[in-house]
Amino acid sequence: MKIKHCMIIDRPVPEVFAYVTDFSRDPEWTTVVVESKMLSEPPLKVGSKNQAVLNFFGKKIQTTSEVIEYELDRKVVSKSTSGTSNGVITYLFAESGEGKTMFTVENESQLGGAMKLLQPLVSWFLKNSVKRDLANLKTKLE
Repeated sequence: MKIKHCMIIDRPVPEVFAYVTDFSRDPEWTTVVVESKMLSEPPLKVGSKNQAVLNFFGKKIQTTSEVIEYELDRKVVSKSTSGTSNGVITYLFAESGEGKTMFTVENESQLGGAMKLLQPLVSWFLKNSVKRDLANLKTKLE
C-alpha cells in the first residue's frame, strides 16, 4: 500500500524541515499520533530512533521507527521497526517559489496479521489522514 500527498506551505524550507523533523511535535499536526518521543540524542541523523503511540481506529498502538536516510532540509526517511505495520515514511522538502516549501509525504506500508484483511479500509483511512495532516501543518505554520 503506497500513499503520496503534497502541500505547498508558505514558509521557507529550513523552517518547515525543522518543525516536521522534530518528531516530538507530531501530535500537534498529525491526526493519529497521540504521543511521540525521541529515543536517540539530537541531532537527527541516520540511525536516530523515535517511539510513538498511535490512535488507530480507537486502538492505541505503540510503534518504534528508525531514520534510514537523512539529508538536511531535503529528505528524511523513517522505517518502522516495531508495531503492526512494516512501513517506510518519506518526507521530501523542496523550494516552491520565494519562501515557500513543497512538502511531500510518501507512506509505503505492509500490514501484518489480522490488519492485512483490513487493507482497503486502512488505505482509505491513511489517505484521508495524510490529507488532513498536511492541511493541519499548513495552518499551524502559516
